[in-house]
Amino acid sequence: MLHIPRVTLFALVLMTLQLGFAQQPNAAASKPDSPSTKPPAKTKVVKDAADAKPKLTPDQVLGHQTLELAESQARGLEAPMRCYSLLQIAVAYAASDQPKARKLLQDAFSASLAIQDDDQAKSDLQNDIFRVLLPISQSDVEERLVQAEPDARRQASQVIIGNYVQKKQFDKAMDLIQQVTSWDEFPYGAAASLLDALPPEMNAEKQSLFASAVASYRVHEHNKGRVTFGADLTAMVTRFGESMPPKLAREAIDEILSQARKADDNFAITAGGSGGSASFSSLYEFQLFALLPLLRKLDESGAQHLLEENATLRATMDKYPDGIDSVMPMTPAGKDGQPPRRNSSFSVTNKNAGGKAASDMAIRQEIQRRTDLILQLAETDATQAIAQASMLPVMLGNPRAYGQAPRATTLEALARLTMKKNPTAANSALSELRKATKDLPLGNQARHLATAANLYLQMEDVDRAEDVVGEGLSVAGKMLDIDINPDDPNKALKAWWPSTNAYRQFVEIETRISHPATAKLLQEIKDPEVRTVESIMFARTLLAAPMKQFKVVSRTKHGSDTDNFGER
Repeated sequence: MLHIPRVTLFALVLMTLQLGFAQQPNAAASKPDSPSTKPPAKTKVVKDAADAKPKLTPDQVLGHQTLELAESQARGLEAPMRCYSLLQIAVAYAASDQPKARKLLQDAFSASLAIQDDDQAKSDLQNDIFRVLLPISQSDVEERLVQAEPDARRQASQVIIGNYVQKKQFDKAMDLIQQVTSWDEFPYGAAASLLDALPPEMNAEKQSLFASAVASYRVHEHNKGRVTFGADLTAMVTRFGESMPPKLAREAIDEILSQARKADDNFAITAGGSGGSASFSSLYEFQLFALLPLLRKLDESGAQHLLEENATLRATMDKYPDGIDSVMPMTPAGKDGQPPRRNSSFSVTNKNAGGKAASDMAIRQEIQRRTDLILQLAETDATQAIAQASMLPVMLGNPRAYGQAPRATTLEALARLTMKKNPTAANSALSELRKATKDLPLGNQARHLATAANLYLQMEDVDRAEDVVGEGLSVAGKMLDIDINPDDPNKALKAWWPSTNAYRQFVEIETRISHPATAKLLQEIKDPEVRTVESIMFARTLLAAPMKQFKVVSRTKHGSDTDNFGER
């Protein structure tokens, strides 16, 4: 392979990018002093070393120039893609140029307000904007809460309330809680952290917050079988109910149980924690389990009557007499000021699924057992382990775009385990992995090929990595054909298309191999908006700011499917 020095490639890369951008519709007019044509600025003599800015690397220079071109193009896109693109460019600037990032995020939020006919995309984008903007300018987020979608407003408000609590700015926290409650339902989780932090002399304020929580719960429905213990009224009652006026605590319990009786009872619930686990046949049964210890203190006879009505709960209460506190005991307050909390897990299953769910679970458990044995065998006989991995099922369950692929996943794990101590075995595992991908759905093919290319790069086998990238790009192209199928196009935001995610993975890898090849790759993407997104991914990789979390959405006449990947 011919490797050309990167510094000399800037003009070539930027010319190729500009050629691709010029083919896109709605593009903003090119500036006469754009980065690729503007003469280099005269070097300024720095008299004070303290004023000197860190010298940019060639990759950083190219990354910034590419972002400027991408920003120019992004501002000419329709609102949804304009919003997404400006957000991603802002993330690339967040660490090095916060004023620039702040302006881009403000513009991204403005673009989100113009999104029509896709409330979910609007909300998700605003969530991401607020998440990035909060550390830069909390005041900017607060100013925009009233305009935001309910979920984005709720999540950002909870973070802001937590910030106020940490700084002991209790009045501001209470004011924001009141404001949130006027827009939507009371923010139970954030208010719980405030109740924990308020000093004893503010007992009246504590009772007022608790009463507001009960009042808000009463005017909202909670009958969908959702279990969100820890950020709901039940958690507040179990944590603070004993310190409230008995009448108020009893009102809260009665309201929770009343609504739970009306809830969808097609769901079975399993709750677990450091104290054990317990199963419940309905949301009502779970809520009664959580609240019964407090109810006994408030009304012993009433609690006993409810327990007699629910005979199936008696054995569970005998085993865990303190209810939630037995299963999920509170951890002590942290030394860093963190309030006490519960470590918990929940599993909610449809009771109607019954036998099939149990059968599927048994199959998955058996495959996991075999996989564990194969990985153990790799320590002593990697060749045999690879052979056994190649006999695992290709797919499990419904072959969704990102379903479980035991064979490919186990071969990946074997390659990782052996790549340092036994490169020959790692190469063999990767060879089998490449064969295994051919029988997978396209989304799985792209994901596993990207992993294989990354592993080859870690093993410094650039040629094989390039070969796999080529295979992956072919898969990404097929996925794009499906997304743009005129008979049944993907109506989700293009930035979240399966094909966009596939291209992203290979753009990031190819950027680490060859800038000119990446520029050529970008030019060959047939959809102009996808091309713009991928140029931003190219720049982010150059700036060591690759995507850490991403969404993949398919929305066609055959149904919708959403997957979330990465860190949260």
